[in-house]
Amino acid sequence: MNFSFSSEPNGDLNLQVFLRFDRNRFLAWSKKKGTPTNFQNYNILSLDPYYPILQTLVYLRHALPKESPQSLNIPFQKMNMTLVLQTLLNGEIYVGANGRMSKEAGNQIELFFPNSVLIKIPSYESSTVITRSEDVFQDKGWIALSSCKTIDGTVTQDGLVMQFFGLPCQI
Repeated sequence: MNFSFSSEPNGDLNLQVFLRFDRNRFLAWSKKKGTPTNFQNYNILSLDPYYPILQTLVYLRHALPKESPQSLNIPFQKMNMTLVLQTLLNGEIYVGANGRMSKEAGNQIELFFPNSVLIKIPSYESSTVITRSEDVFQDKGWIALSSCKTIDGTVTQDGLVMQFFGLPCQI
């Protein structure tokens, strides 16, 4: 795991956590949890195995001591944080980390589940893939993806995401 911390000229802070993606571990976790690969005519991507890391990143926003200067505290709480899943040959998936600390629930972390991923694969243009069904996302927290290929057989952006994770395309 590697970290990259940077600041923008406007004062915004960025943190990227790079994690080597292990397809076999991801697939084993999905199988163990019983996460389906398709649901309601969508291919399904569940990012559940990565939620503890995303929650930790959200916690980090609030980890500065209260005595910290406001000039550091405010940008830190607004920091852009991303988990980057990397492979040696198959590219990268970027997942945004967002949420808040709930004072009502005893400073428990409320993770805002990501409904999209940014995919960067060699020989393809980078693209953001957003859930194709808000209903599936709201009900299950899964990213619903559509067809993996076009009529002429070209792989779609959704198909590239499914290939990255090693999930079968059934639609």
